[in-house]
Amino acid sequence: MNSMIEIVSRSNPKVKDFCRRAKNSCKEDFLLEGRLFVKDVAPEAITDLLLTDREKDRAVAEAVLSAGGTVSVVSSAVMEKICGTDSVQQIAAFVRKPEIKRPDRLILLDRLQDPGNAGTIIRSASAFGFGVIFGSDCVNPYGSKAVRSSAGTICSCYVEKSDLASFIPALHSSGWSVFSAEADRTAEPLPQISFSGSFAVVIGNEGQGVSREISALCEKKILIPISENAESLNAAVAASILMYTGRRL
Repeated sequence: MNSMIEIVSRSNPKVKDFCRRAKNSCKEDFLLEGRLFVKDVAPEAITDLLLTDREKDRAVAEAVLSAGGTVSVVSSAVMEKICGTDSVQQIAAFVRKPEIKRPDRLILLDRLQDPGNAGTIIRSASAFGFGVIFGSDCVNPYGSKAVRSSAGTICSCYVEKSDLASFIPALHSSGWSVFSAEADRTAEPLPQISFSGSFAVVIGNEGQGVSREISALCEKKILIPISENAESLNAAVAASILMYTGRRL
């Protein structure tokens, strides 16, 4: 079993490598922060564990070492540099996400740009039994802010990145229903929609909504009724309402 290594300097080459990996995160290698979330991850999925308190998290460290991962005891300054936040965590980990079966209910994201919205949508999807498909022009769901906003649920939620222009027709060919959520007063109100079988709902860009190209591929537009005093809903709020309505727990 490997031993723990100690890193105190922010200029250590290993720190530079951690920072590079955190910036270029992906499904096979992303940064998860916080004791509550790291402890929920299988030790085998953790490639590198970072600690500021060797004794407090010794049990987690030993489990990761036994599974073949590496453990680094770092200073608060080093942890701050790697995580890129002022609120320093005492534990973080680079995680390799396990394969997850795609559910029969999906949220498709068209050009979503805000990582906070991305993480919130993943969190709601995990709660309501949905998977999330990020269009090719979307924010990176494995970026640090998106992962933080997901409250660790990205580890257990089905998340994929795909070109929606080809992904939606493939869903139709497999018998799926695909809807588009739009702020269009002529769309069918959500209370009148009956969700059944395998289905997906598209949520659009925060400022521009669903693109015309993607909307045209969907069989029906859905409107979430809101007050006439409001123009639209936040993308993550709209997605959460739709997933709650179409949930299968």
